[in-house]
Amino acid sequence: MTGASAYYIAVEHAVTYTNRQPLPVRDVIESLKGLQELSTRFLPRMLAVLSHEEIIGAELYVEGFEEGSFITQALTKLFFRSEEDLLNFLGKLNAGEYRDAWKIAYDALPGGDKPVGKIAAISVVLAALIGAGAWYAAHDDKRAQVQIEANNNLIIAIGAESYSVDPKAFATIIEAAVGADKKKLADGAARVLAPAKHDPQAKVVVDGQQGLIFTPDTVKATPKHPEFGRAEFEQHYPDVDLQIRATDRDSHTSGWRAVIPGIVDRRVKLILPDNILPDQLADNAAVRADVTVLYSKPASTGVQKPVAIEMERLIPDDE
Repeated sequence: MTGASAYYIAVEHAVTYTNRQPLPVRDVIESLKGLQELSTRFLPRMLAVLSHEEIIGAELYVEGFEEGSFITQALTKLFFRSEEDLLNFLGKLNAGEYRDAWKIAYDALPGGDKPVGKIAAISVVLAALIGAGAWYAAHDDKRAQVQIEANNNLIIAIGAESYSVDPKAFATIIEAAVGADKKKLADGAARVLAPAKHDPQAKVVVDGQQGLIFTPDTVKATPKHPEFGRAEFEQHYPDVDLQIRATDRDSHTSGWRAVIPGIVDRRVKLILPDNILPDQLADNAAVRADVTVLYSKPASTGVQKPVAIEMERLIPDDE
C-alpha cells in the first residue's frame, strides 16, 4: 500500500554512537532492525496524532555509515493518501511560534523532485520513542527506570515545546501511540541503543541535536534483551543452594542468572533484594539463600515453568 502512493516526504535521520572502537557488525544490523521498527511502526502513529493528518505507511532506507563516531544515516519515507494531506502535514509542522526556528531545508532526491531533509519536529518524536522504549525495556528494574526517565524528561520537554503542548500531554500522546505494543517498542529501542554498550563512555545522539542525547548511564540502564515474562505462581523455598551463572555488578535485577539444582535446573533471571549489594555476590559461584521462585504457564504449552528467582535472604556461612 505504501509504495503505491505517489505522495510522500523523505526525512533524513542520523543516529550517532560515540564509541571509541569499531562496532560488531551483528550489533549494527540489529540496531537497524530496531530503527526500522520504530520508524515504520511507531513514528507514523505518533506523527498522525500530533498533526491530525493520516499517514498511511512508512519505509526506512539506509543511506550510509560514517566512521569515527559511528553514524547510521537513514531515510524514512512517510506516505500520504493525497497531496493535500501531505501539504497539510508539512504546514502543521512549519507553523506556530517554534516552527520558524526549525529551518526545514529540502533538496531534490536523485531522479525526482520529492522533498528530503532533516526535520527537527520529527527527530524529537523519534528520540521520544527510543526513550519510551528504553523505559519499557527496564520495566522490572525501578532504579534503571529512574535513570532513563531523567534522560527522557529533557526529550519530552523539547517535544512538548516543539508541538506547543504540555509535557504531560506529550507523554500521554507517546503512550497512546504505542498502545498495546510496548514490548515491540521496548525491543526496538533496546536494539537501537545496544551498540553503545560496548563502550562505557559512549552515548547515542539523534540527528546531532544536543537535547536528543541518550547518556552512557541511560545506555547502561537499558537492557539489551528486554524480558516480559509474567509470573502466574510463586513458591517459597528456604535455605537452598543457589548457583550463580551470570552477574552484573551495576544492577540488582538485570544481568543476573542462577539455577537451583533439583528445583530450577535451567538458568533463569535472578532478582536481588535491595539490602544485598551486587558486589557481595559477584565473585561467588554458589551461595545459600532463602528464595521465592516465580513460575509462568504459557498458553501455548500449558506447562508451568520457572521464569525467575527472587532472593529473599542471604544465609551466612555460620548459620
